[in-house]
Amino acid sequence: ARKCRPRRTLRLTTRIPADVSVSAIRVFVNGRRAASRAGRRLREPIVLRGLPRRRYTVKVEITLADGRTVTASRRYRTCARLRGSRSP
Repeated sequence: ARKCRPRRTLRLTTRIPADVSVSAIRVFVNGRRAASRAGRRLREPIVLRGLPRRRYTVKVEITLADGRTVTASRRYRTCARLRGSRSP
């Protein structure tokens, strides 16, 4: 029996405040660059497909127009628990 539901596609949407000028966005999965956006494509969602079936770290690095960088990272799991399959 399966213990998890595979979730191997991750969709990231970056929320950019109106008063901030962003020049580029780079996304890293386990330290390797997975996607990047610049110019008109900054507000497009970033879709990561075919991720490995395990835990991994996603780091988003945003470069502002004045050269500063803002970094955020999160851990994700591609194997999500099945709903309603609690065992006593």
